[in-house]
Amino acid sequence: MMNETPVGVLEDPKDGVERHTIEGWNESEFFNFEVWDPDGFNRRDPQLMKRLFTREEFESGAGESTCRFWRVPIEAHAGETAAGG
Repeated sequence: MMNETPVGVLEDPKDGVERHTIEGWNESEFFNFEVWDPDGFNRRDPQLMKRLFTREEFESGAGESTCRFWRVPIEAHAGETAAGG
């Protein structure tokens, strides 16, 4: 039987930190955006699209990249406060 782990997803058993490729993070439900052009990452890296990033590494690169943002209905934020709850 083949491994059922989705492509681009890895949890390192040594440190328990979840890592994904850029595509893997794009497909996750953590973010309301998708990286279209990874210009915020090291584009000289020949393994860029295969490299695994922690959430923090992805957020850092995505913050400087060209992204497409999804619209989120205002109702989805009902009850939220500045403190996050």
